[in-house]
Amino acid sequence: MIHRLDRYQRLFVVLSCAIAGLATCARVPERTAQAHIVRGQEYLDAARYREAEAEFRKALEIDPKQASTHFNLGMVYLGMKDSNGASSEFRRALALDDTMREPRLELGRLYLAASDGTKAEQQARILIERDPRDTDAHLLLATRYMQEQRLQDARDTINQALALDPRSAAVHLALGRLLVAEGEHETAQKEMEQAITLEPSHLDAYITLAAYQRQRGNLRAAESTLKQAATALPSSGPPQVELGELYRMQGRNDDALALFTKMSKDGPDVWTAKKRLTDLYLDLGKTAKAQRMVDELYASGSADLELHYLHARLRLAKGDLAGGSRQLQDVLRGWPSFVRAHYQLGLARVRENQPESAMAELNECLRHQPDFIQARSALARLHLQAGHYDLAQEEASRVLATLPQNFDMHLLMSDAALGRGDREGSLQIAQQLASDFPDRFESHSRLGRALASFGRAHEAQEELEHAIKLSPSSVEVLADLVQAMQAAKRSNADVIQRVKAHVDAYPDVALAKLLLGHLTIASGDVDGGTVVLENAVQRHPDLLPAYYILGGIYAQQGNLPKARQRFEQLVAKDPTVVAGYMMLGVIENADGHPTEAVKRYKQALDLDPDFAPAANNLAWQYAEGSSDLDRALELARRARAASPDDPYIADTLGWILYRRGLYGAAIGHLKESAAKLPDNADVRRHLGMAYLHNGDTASAHSQLGGSADLDAFLSPGKDHRSLNDLPPMLGPHNDSGDVYQQ
Repeated sequence: MIHRLDRYQRLFVVLSCAIAGLATCARVPERTAQAHIVRGQEYLDAARYREAEAEFRKALEIDPKQASTHFNLGMVYLGMKDSNGASSEFRRALALDDTMREPRLELGRLYLAASDGTKAEQQARILIERDPRDTDAHLLLATRYMQEQRLQDARDTINQALALDPRSAAVHLALGRLLVAEGEHETAQKEMEQAITLEPSHLDAYITLAAYQRQRGNLRAAESTLKQAATALPSSGPPQVELGELYRMQGRNDDALALFTKMSKDGPDVWTAKKRLTDLYLDLGKTAKAQRMVDELYASGSADLELHYLHARLRLAKGDLAGGSRQLQDVLRGWPSFVRAHYQLGLARVRENQPESAMAELNECLRHQPDFIQARSALARLHLQAGHYDLAQEEASRVLATLPQNFDMHLLMSDAALGRGDREGSLQIAQQLASDFPDRFESHSRLGRALASFGRAHEAQEELEHAIKLSPSSVEVLADLVQAMQAAKRSNADVIQRVKAHVDAYPDVALAKLLLGHLTIASGDVDGGTVVLENAVQRHPDLLPAYYILGGIYAQQGNLPKARQRFEQLVAKDPTVVAGYMMLGVIENADGHPTEAVKRYKQALDLDPDFAPAANNLAWQYAEGSSDLDRALELARRARAASPDDPYIADTLGWILYRRGLYGAAIGHLKESAAKLPDNADVRRHLGMAYLHNGDTASAHSQLGGSADLDAFLSPGKDHRSLNDLPPMLGPHNDSGDVYQQ
């Protein structure tokens, strides 16, 4: 909690400046500077930081040597969460007047916030040397010790402060924090409550106690403490703001919306309330309202890092992932401990398919605020998707310790248990869910999965049919039902008929038609599946996976114009689908248009420079055309690094090394490829040629066909990445199976 001067201290600073101005003789410029200072202080008290900044800067233009004005400007920057600006102004104030206490104390606190304990301690010791009875300086030093886990030093320092002022609320509050660090929770809470008893208007004591109660999972007590603070400090915004955030943490969005809406009209702290209201609008998907509020806030001149954060969220909500992420990073450079910015950047990284970066942001968020439930829930889901089942369960358990009725985390616990092979645990959780939440389709879906894992296919089908009745649009449940029917040895015809019945009953569920088309093709009825998918894209033009599957089918059938049409439609509708450009490159190459193929592979690599299939095929194009063997080698090595076990990529790299005359180096890669593709004549020919030019005629004969005329093999080979090598419905080396998850 940032320490601020109370209203009387600030008034004292202003009056001191006025008296100093009169004492030096009443020149007009000094009176003008004082007018700016007075207005700046009024704006600072009202948390109108941009206006306050402008006034203090005007005062400093007239008289740049006013130490107190630099201090006030530093307090403005604290309010704007600009720690760099604040520390600069505090240092300027001290350079002008080294005897000032407040800027040195605030500077020490900023050093602590930046984890620079050495500099914080320097400031504390200067203050203690000047006034050994300065309890705030002792507490600054004690906090430095607590940061470094030097708990005995911290206790000794707090005891000194307690001896100096046994009725200081700040000292008892610091003691409470120390006791938390020592694990003495019951005593810690009593010390925090004692701080409030000693000083009923001590804002920091209420906020700290509520945060402690929240972290201990006692949300009702935290709510009561914040309401008590709001009553005791009706003109102070933080208690009500924190109460609104507590509501948000519990999913009580209606309560938070009502509170922030009222505050944004009647106060206290209207501007902070408007920012939190905007943040909530974005959570609720009310983008238009959020846009209007952001415009109003910018127009008011109250732009700060929190407003820039809201603007970044707005960009993300409108689909500008790159721009929104960059702006969040800019915000975090100025405010590294801004937990909500870390959280939103983590969510953006999820959307950008960067799970490791997302985890890093969420972990940083939780480092600053361990009880941020939404961040911990998101981290649990990421661990589940990555197959880190133990970590997923650990994070979900922490959420449930605070919010025991969190349905999503119970679901995740069931999924994680099943993922780690604990079928019995998964079944128990799912049975409890079906009992506690019988109207939620996910309860019956998870129970169906758990039963299926035990081979109880018929019971699983019953639960999944129940789930589908509760949520007909959930194709995930329909897919689970298909698996259960297959496990029960039901015929393909029965399975297809069940899915078709669902499609007929719910014609607006596009993904059900995709499932039907896939099952029909997998059963061997390619023409029938094609008809299903063609009808699906006519009814649902944005069903992108259908375009991909249809393009693959037409390509394998040799119908290149239709294949090209479907993939062009795909990338037109979603220009970010890397595999779409890859397939267009394969089609263009098969159709005798190598220049167009190169263009398409480059488009794929522009989107994903490490996309191995495109790098491999582009390297092959360069190598066969002999246009740029250096570039071909660089691409092949990039593909090899991304997919080190792919035999086709090993062959490409080996063949390019051969073309460069590096026969010994080529043999290693080509041998690996030939071992994995023993029936591929092109791969064996490449290996034979490398042996031949490396002087190993016997090995060359074994690869090239014994007594065959070796000269016949000296002509350049064809690109073996042809359409005939395509796996069913997919492109060569396709590794984008989850690109179209909806």
